[in-house]
Amino acid sequence: MDPLKVLKKHNLKATIQRIKILEYLMNTTSHPSVEEIYSTLKLIMPTISLSSIYNILSEFEKNNIVTKLMTSDNIIRYDYKKDKHHHIYYEDGKIEDLEDAELDNILNEYFKTKYPHLVNDNEINLIINIKTITPKNKRLWKQEESP
Repeated sequence: MDPLKVLKKHNLKATIQRIKILEYLMNTTSHPSVEEIYSTLKLIMPTISLSSIYNILSEFEKNNIVTKLMTSDNIIRYDYKKDKHHHIYYEDGKIEDLEDAELDNILNEYFKTKYPHLVNDNEINLIINIKTITPKNKRLWKQEESP
C-alpha cells in the first residue's frame, strides 16, 4: 500500500517525515529500532531529529499503523502492520515475521474454545521465543528430566 493512502486512511497529515518513515517501515523486514531508522533516514533527510522519529512512531502506534516489539535485550523495534502475522524472536535479537493461515485457524479455534471472552474483537498475535540449545543447556535439561 502507498504511504499517502495509509496516512489519509488514518487522518494523518502527509508530512515528508511521516511519509519517509512509513515508506522505510513498509519496505523493510528487519524490524528496525528508532536508532536504525534515524541513521538510515538521516542520510536522505539531514534535518530529521531523533525526537521527531520517536514522536511519529508513537503516533503511528496509537493509530495502529505499526506495532512496537520488545526484544529480549530490551531494544524496542517497529513493524509495519501490513497483514496479520506473528513473530519469531531469536536469542541474537533478530525478529522474523511468521505468516501462516493454518496456524491462525488453529489459534482462533483454540481461543474460541478455551477463552471465548478474549476472541470477540481482539486480534491474536503469537510471539515465539527461540532459545538456542547449547550442549550445556542440553545437559542441564537432561538432568532435570532424570528421576
